Amino acid sequence: MTGRILVHVVHLLGHGHIHRMRRIVKALTARGLDVHVAHGGFPVEGFDYGATSVTQLPPLRARDATYAETLDETGAPVSEAYKARRTADLLALGEKVRPDLILMEAWPFGRRVIAQELTALCDTARAWPNPPVIVTSVRDILQEGRKPGRSEEARDHVLQLLDAVLVHSDKTLVPLAATFPLAGEITEKLHYTGFIAPEPAAGEAETHDIIVTAGGGAFGAELLACAAKTAERFPNFNWCIATGPDGSSLTVPGNVTLVTRLEGLAAHLARAKLSISQCGYNTAMDVLAARCPAVFVPHDTTGQTEQLRRAQLFAEGGYGICLPQSQLTVGALEKATAEALSMSLPQTYPDLDGVTRTADLLCGWITERNEGMA
Repeated sequence: MTGRILVHVVHLLGHGHIHRMRRIVKALTARGLDVHVAHGGFPVEGFDYGATSVTQLPPLRARDATYAETLDETGAPVSEAYKARRTADLLALGEKVRPDLILMEAWPFGRRVIAQELTALCDTARAWPNPPVIVTSVRDILQEGRKPGRSEEARDHVLQLLDAVLVHSDKTLVPLAATFPLAGEITEKLHYTGFIAPEPAAGEAETHDIIVTAGGGAFGAELLACAAKTAERFPNFNWCIATGPDGSSLTVPGNVTLVTRLEGLAAHLARAKLSISQCGYNTAMDVLAARCPAVFVPHDTTGQTEQLRRAQLFAEGGYGICLPQSQLTVGALEKATAEALSMSLPQTYPDLDGVTRTADLLCGWITERNEGMA
């Protein structure tokens, strides 16, 4: 089919958001759509969306894992002038592309720092002679403990500015209402896609008994160090620890292989006896796609609740063991590892075909819009 989509995505600390969006973008371009990406985080070397075009907005990043302060390209706190510059660049891109559909990510359920540019884009686009369909997408779990009024603010933006909300979750396992108390007031705009899981991996993967990863976030050093010590207590198992770019100095016993990264993680996990990881969205999807027993060690030490809530729900479903980072010790990880190695996984798994369902919905809305204007 033909059509133009403008995608807006921002990553403030880890890279999970852009990897998930890349899977969606590739599915859309495979269907013949022109996809234009507005990339609002810092550039990532070697990263390719597979889009028709990528426009780098003046970048943002979080100062630290509390997300309390956002910094600009110089490392200074984001100013109103910097926000205005981003807004102007985004509106210019919108005017150039004149998309049939706008796809945003996270906002208005989060990312308040970019509210100015996205409300401006929505308002401007709705005033075009042939306005686009305006959609946002969210993960399964939202950050809980919002300040008073934040949920109401998000609800109002959805009702006033958006045509639809894509929820990248399986409703039977993680409904949006689990972490957004006003979900019932926007039910007509909610569309569950299933989880955005990895594409099938090509080629052979190495075999390791236990694979330890810390994802693309900034919180994994403690987990990796603890896992290296725990491996000493399981000498008959072949361990692989994926350290990321900064973990090459990790000291490990002889039954541990260190790698920087495992490409096609799900394929490696499918051949493993156990995964030990945090519980960010993308890593959790790799684990589920591989149907691998898991110890989830969710980051919960800087006021963030997303990973903890996901790990608890997945543990309740029987897909792994939840060991919060705040409770992580070598002894606790040893106990969780032994328990997970002996667990039986459920016969029924959640819907992991979110990429296809997302593309189906977006293409359908574009078709309806264009037919309505014919």
